[in-house]
Amino acid sequence: LADSSSKKVAKLSDMTELDCALLDAWMPGHERTTTLLMGHIVTNTNSVPHLGDAYGYNLTYNAMASHKGNALHRHPSIEIFVNLDAPFEFAYGKHGQHKVTLQVGDAIAVPAGVTHSYKNVMDGHPSQPGRILTVLPGRPSITWDDGVVARARKMGAKCSDTGILIPEGAL
Repeated sequence: LADSSSKKVAKLSDMTELDCALLDAWMPGHERTTTLLMGHIVTNTNSVPHLGDAYGYNLTYNAMASHKGNALHRHPSIEIFVNLDAPFEFAYGKHGQHKVTLQVGDAIAVPAGVTHSYKNVMDGHPSQPGRILTVLPGRPSITWDDGVVARARKMGAKCSDTGILIPEGAL
């Protein structure tokens, strides 16, 4: 790697966290930042990854305060999560009725087509967000649960009917 002309290194201290990079981050209770390492963000196709090419998958860090997380959604491919520095509760099933809590370092692979969400359940200080690593193979695609697009628009998100964010000035 050291001699490779194609080596890619992304230092956490140099990375940019994006506010509202995902549609549901516009909604109360779902506020979080997203750091794109590889690929594309499912609802923000104009984001530039820190490691360049997609290599066939999308890789992000998501950071959020305690008791915040994402809204119910599903993907046409598996989605893998690794808790980096906080416990997270994962909800799954059509209405998120099934729950499992994973600790730091634990991982979960959510099968394609399964509706799911997560939230940081750390009882820490709000200034210390919990981070989770997400891996989404294939083309970045998402289907939001009923009402997510309408609620995000009500909070000011500008997006397509499927929840893809529209860059400022593009309207």
